[in-house]
Amino acid sequence: MQPPPDVPQPPGSPGYSESPESPESPGSPDSPDSARAGFETPGPRPAGPGTGPGAGPGDAMLVLRGAQIGYTQHPTVRSADLTIRRNEVVALIGPNGSGKSTLVRGVLGLARVLGGEVELFGLPASRFRERHRIGYVPQRHTVGGGIPSTVHEVVCSGRLPRRRWALRSNREDRAAVAAAIETVDLTAQTKVPVAHLSGGQQRRVLIARALASEPEIMIMDEPTAGVDVVHAERLVKTLSTLVDNGLTLLIVTHEVHPLRNVLTRVVGMDGGRITLDVPADRLLSSTAEAAHPLLAADAHAVIPPTDLVAGWMGTTGIGG
Repeated sequence: MQPPPDVPQPPGSPGYSESPESPESPGSPDSPDSARAGFETPGPRPAGPGTGPGAGPGDAMLVLRGAQIGYTQHPTVRSADLTIRRNEVVALIGPNGSGKSTLVRGVLGLARVLGGEVELFGLPASRFRERHRIGYVPQRHTVGGGIPSTVHEVVCSGRLPRRRWALRSNREDRAAVAAAIETVDLTAQTKVPVAHLSGGQQRRVLIARALASEPEIMIMDEPTAGVDVVHAERLVKTLSTLVDNGLTLLIVTHEVHPLRNVLTRVVGMDGGRITLDVPADRLLSSTAEAAHPLLAADAHAVIPPTDLVAGWMGTTGIGG
């Protein structure tokens, strides 16, 4: 089953085009400042198994050692050391141009690793083939298009990394799609065109699409950006459910505050280098959060549009 042409595809699929960072409208009702007022989140989350200095090397899902990542021969990310272990929820923060998107592209195989090492599940990124183990949720304010596509159709496209295009969906595919839709609490909207949903609901559709491939780690780009208070709260509760179910998260964000009770670590970048890596509860105390320059800078950041190179789920990405 080939998805409708207007449906945003998993990275690298035919017709895929996505921007990992897109602009917001400061001062609008859906702006980050609006989302903070009256925001409720689940209680603080302790670091799970596989986190902290006592975790063994077998728990590492993503490892960067002295990584130099960039384009042609010009590194944007320099000397990056980062380990993300199973069950962690890591926020990646930093001002515009700090290298966050390039680091993510390097992990996904869409930017060149010019030096150092990038490992995924214990394998060099160049040898990694099991792409369904990594989910990617782009920032996108709308996922509808000229031809109506239902929630079910969009989420079904997330199964493509698990099977070949020519094969029909089977019972396992249908069960995974139904479970993904249920996880984001959109079962009642399964047959509703995505264009008819709110921005927050559309963001949850993108999460369900990534969940359909049954990943072990999910990379998310600005999941709460441009979403109103009510839907942002629902998104955070969805993220809490995902972590309770054993999913590891790397969240690129300019909005740490809505996620503060879900995070286990905060990693900061500035000038292409990782300059901060601390437990979330230590950094996000009221005094530390107000004083830290990266958090202060992110609070009012406006994200410029960029282009994400196709290839993550296709033939030109990791191991392609």
